Amino acid sequence: MATTQQLAEVLKRLNAGEDPEVVRNEAKQFLATINPADLSLAEQSLIDAGLRPEDLRKLCAAHMEVLGDDLQRTKGGLRPGHVIHTLLSEHEVILDYLGKLEKVNEAVQRMDRYDPTSEELKALPDIAEHLEHAEPHHQREEDALFPELEQRGVFGPPQIMRLEHVDLRKAKKELGHLANTVANADFATFKKGLAEVSGYLVPTLRDHIFKENNILYPTALDVIREPEVWRAMKLKCDEIGYCCFTPTEEESSVQTLDLRPLPPFQRHELIFRTWDSLEPGDTMKIINDHDPKPLRYQFEVEYKDHYQWQYEEQGPVDWVVTIKKS
Repeated sequence: MATTQQLAEVLKRLNAGEDPEVVRNEAKQFLATINPADLSLAEQSLIDAGLRPEDLRKLCAAHMEVLGDDLQRTKGGLRPGHVIHTLLSEHEVILDYLGKLEKVNEAVQRMDRYDPTSEELKALPDIAEHLEHAEPHHQREEDALFPELEQRGVFGPPQIMRLEHVDLRKAKKELGHLANTVANADFATFKKGLAEVSGYLVPTLRDHIFKENNILYPTALDVIREPEVWRAMKLKCDEIGYCCFTPTEEESSVQTLDLRPLPPFQRHELIFRTWDSLEPGDTMKIINDHDPKPLRYQFEVEYKDHYQWQYEEQGPVDWVVTIKKS
């Protein structure tokens, strides 16, 4: 109970207009004293008391930054191909598609009629297909990871995640239906349906991923210590199969930063903190909502002849750039 009360107080202060740097440092000190399993129980208690999960996730960017630091350390400490490393890498791809879905829905809501030449409508089936093809990701969690957690007495988080998987599957199937029948549908009805399913799927799946990244997976790494168990889980995962977008081990060694949800003042700090952690030959991929030309100018000044810049996507919705350290 004390942990729950302390967490609630920290979160309130983070969102109450106090000096964010002071409270952020206190939050880091507090979070360093509790393990992910206790944090999971405390946050679930807050939800049970009436705090919406999405409010917990979005309560303050500083809270996400605290947990985000831990996430970077978690993934960085795992070899590509590790069960958790693969799940984290898949989450990065899923979050990218959620960002695209959000942009498509915003564009569609501004349309007054069906336009078969619309780039957004053309993109929607591909987005829906990739989100539905995340099913092996969920199955690997349910059939390989969750049973090992439950054998060690961790029941709450797996139970919550399973329940959320059921609702998320329904929403993704509905999105797929909408995406593939829009040409023959009443456009006003389609718009309403897309707004509803996107309005549920985008924040709910983002919140789901946030909890898994920052609570469930660190808990698994804390309580499952036997290397042979992780090896057995990897074999089970191989039997279940992977997503069409699962990165290869070489691809998953790329450090991906999705900057779109972050305020501008946090973006450059995260970029250069990540860049400093890379070894020569490593690559950083950034996903942004505008052309990061100013960043390239800064790299040219500070790291001339020590980086390779390549655009993978240049708008109009998202810009994706890979920067290799040399």
